[in-house]
Amino acid sequence: MIALDPKSAEIIKPVLRGRDIKRYKVEFADLWLINAHNGYGRGESCVRPININDYPAIKKHLDHYWDKIKKRQDKGKTPYNLRNCAYLKEFEKEKIVWASVGVNEYSYVSKDFLLLDTNYFAVGLNKYHFAVLNSKLIIKKFIEETDTKVGIIAYRHYKYNFEKIPIPKISKSQQLPFEILVDGIIFAKENNLETEANLFEAIINGMVYGLYFEDEMKEAGCYIIDRVSEIIIKPFKTVKKLYELLINDEIICHGIADCDDIEVVQVINGL
Repeated sequence: MIALDPKSAEIIKPVLRGRDIKRYKVEFADLWLINAHNGYGRGESCVRPININDYPAIKKHLDHYWDKIKKRQDKGKTPYNLRNCAYLKEFEKEKIVWASVGVNEYSYVSKDFLLLDTNYFAVGLNKYHFAVLNSKLIIKKFIEETDTKVGIIAYRHYKYNFEKIPIPKISKSQQLPFEILVDGIIFAKENNLETEANLFEAIINGMVYGLYFEDEMKEAGCYIIDRVSEIIIKPFKTVKKLYELLINDEIICHGIADCDDIEVVQVINGL
């Protein structure tokens, strides 16, 4: 459709299923949705419904299925239009996404990605929040304890449970190391650098323990937030260089290696 009419690209958007949402990144399955929306917004910011006649290649495609789309109960102003979606504009922002049913994993995706209706997303949060949400503490302590279990490993992770997750408020400068590590994880996973990704995730887990259990982590000599902050603000050119800086630091390696021996961490891990 885009080859026939480049304008078609305006309303053909990538769409994610729950199975595409993995820990820290999505595995896009090359699935697309014709976003022939029904309009949204009010007043001067109002966006009018899609007029399918402005997209002849898409209209020709949909006309092949006219007998089906004309019978839809959830159509908009015309059978070509989708039903109303009050938050459609929010999809155009960067967002944290997760499946409502499955293992508890969050991905951070760019603007324009749409989701199937069994998934959730949150805007207005940054990569610091994303790092905390994907940490072992949050998954084990707050999500698995509050969500409804489905089968052996799956959970129903609804919006009202998500809203109850307590995330510490820290300054922008304190958030920066978390955000840099998240960028490192995303890059590493996209480039099959699993060793690097695993270390960065372990460090985030240790830092998150420090956010919630500062006294216990300091008493055990496993508090690593300050040390990571010192190292991570130094110039580094590549993810591999960042990995080398972190893996060769005794304080950080001790902190992440020995934190599993701390009682509060063992409780979280079910040990």
